[in-house]
Amino acid sequence: MMHWFRKDEAFDQLCSAKFRQSLEQVKSTRVTGEAILRAMQPSSPLEWVQLIILFDQMPRNIYRGEESKTVFTVFDPIAQHIAHAATAAGVHRHPLLRYRIGHRLWFNMPLMHSEDRAMHQKAVELIQSMADDVADTANPQKDAEDGTGDQYQELVKSRAIVASSRDAAVRLCESQLQFEVRHKDIIDRFGRYPHRNGPLGRQMTADEQEFLDGGGDTFGS
Repeated sequence: MMHWFRKDEAFDQLCSAKFRQSLEQVKSTRVTGEAILRAMQPSSPLEWVQLIILFDQMPRNIYRGEESKTVFTVFDPIAQHIAHAATAAGVHRHPLLRYRIGHRLWFNMPLMHSEDRAMHQKAVELIQSMADDVADTANPQKDAEDGTGDQYQELVKSRAIVASSRDAAVRLCESQLQFEVRHKDIIDRFGRYPHRNGPLGRQMTADEQEFLDGGGDTFGS
């Protein structure tokens, strides 16, 4: 999973070869997140996850440097709309995803990438909810309301896996929260990400320049 979060030229090239043409078509049509959901009508939790990866993370591996403007202006609004729709519908806590932390954390990412303070507060809440569910794996009655059937059996199975390595799952949630706080602190301080100023053609303030010159986070951009 970590290949998504570090610079890897070979992986970037693979992403570009497979998905750049499709993303260019989306870019050229100026389609909205709402329109994409109407067209795709995701019917399973994993389809929602796939859409978020496609529109939030994939562009970050394809459009780097000066091209990253496309990420921030075209694809981030789409991914944020999808993440909001998914979490409003409770997809992130669906029985098939509730204890699959590696899948569930994707719903946080579009909000983490936002320059909107309210979205960052929502990201914190989502991560805390994820951590609460991990903590609840010790209680087998917690999910009784989800009943029986294949989805419930999958929930029981994934809960048991998390329970068997709860400390590692707790650390993953803590890491996610710390990563979000690093993002949120920048937005709270500047109202935007200074490292995006160049690609977006924004004037850099003295405080922002000092922050970057001092080694402030750019998150691999």
